[in-house]
Amino acid sequence: RGENPFLSFGLEIGAAIMTPGGILKLASKVPSLAKIAQKGMQTTTPVTRGMAGGALYGAGAAETVSDVPASVALGAGLGYAGARYAPAITESAKELIKRGIPLSVGQRLGGTIGALEEGISKIPFGAEMIGPTRLKALEQFATAAYNEALSPLGQKVSRGADPRQAAIEAQEIFKKSYDEALEGVNIDFSGRVGTDFIEDIQKVIEPYKTKLTKPQREQLEEFITEQVFNRIPKDQLTGDAVKEIQTALGDIASDFMGSQDAYQKLLGRAVRDVDAEIMEIVAKYYPAKAELLRKTNEAYSMYYPVRAAATAMGVKENIFTPARLLSSIQREEKKAGAAGLSRLERGEGRIQRFAETAAETIGAKVPESAPLRTFATIAGLGGGAVFVDPVMTV
Repeated sequence: RGENPFLSFGLEIGAAIMTPGGILKLASKVPSLAKIAQKGMQTTTPVTRGMAGGALYGAGAAETVSDVPASVALGAGLGYAGARYAPAITESAKELIKRGIPLSVGQRLGGTIGALEEGISKIPFGAEMIGPTRLKALEQFATAAYNEALSPLGQKVSRGADPRQAAIEAQEIFKKSYDEALEGVNIDFSGRVGTDFIEDIQKVIEPYKTKLTKPQREQLEEFITEQVFNRIPKDQLTGDAVKEIQTALGDIASDFMGSQDAYQKLLGRAVRDVDAEIMEIVAKYYPAKAELLRKTNEAYSMYYPVRAAATAMGVKENIFTPARLLSSIQREEKKAGAAGLSRLERGEGRIQRFAETAAETIGAKVPESAPLRTFATIAGLGGGAVFVDPVMTV
């Protein structure tokens, strides 16, 4: 390195090219090398590539020409060990990769390597090397969260969209699906059908009526009469009327649930539950659109916690962590009372498992002693390079 820096850096670059990613990137820049790269990948093993890469790095890292043999031997040995005993990608990481979330090496492998990487990312030179990759993973996690919410509709936002663009596209998809689901809806509520509809609404609010004071029970009944039943003139419920009902109930629920008074909050929850069930009830009486109505309702309920996470205090450009999303999921589920708590306990809350999987991989915490271990590890690596072949981790 000291006597011939150009050769030294050339050898280190060669070591980087020896990785599958390096070979493929080089081939993409120089198309004529594509066949050579492919043949090289087919005729070598991860272990031999690890040894070769480690040896090249060792040669380039040697301070003097006389140090080259020993440095090559050490680099090759470490490269062999790194490739031979490289840990496998965690199952959680595999799930996120399937969703298009790019993960760093530490996020893919987890455990000690993941903790080490996160520790290194907290120091200046480590932040420059690792930080961008980890930030990209967090950005694409937020985008993937919107796709999770859209999954009942079988749709996704544009590939590679940043979180803010993903939010814009998701809202457009929801609106289109909502409009399509309610287009042409016209339900005749005269006779028995109308009676059944009233009973369905009463079933939703009945559990709350026993907990509310008399004035609040009357207020709840008044809301239902004015905002639901009075929007069905001549016993005909239209798609436009459903939109008006949900808009009105949503506004009322939001106002009351923001109160500091426990009974006012409870009243707000009752109204919110009616709003949440309207689409299901309409689907029951309009089978022609039943499937789309239910899917739209399910997707939008999954979107609630994503929106809450993206708009939480301190979140910028819709980039939120798995922990933030989990917190939003828990708050949303708890609003449903005992039923929501039971779903959380079973791991069946809205997009709960996706958030937990991401928290395990992206949201790993570094132990308090990590800075010391990081320093020791860096010092220990000063004399050689561990060459880990990504193929071994797949």
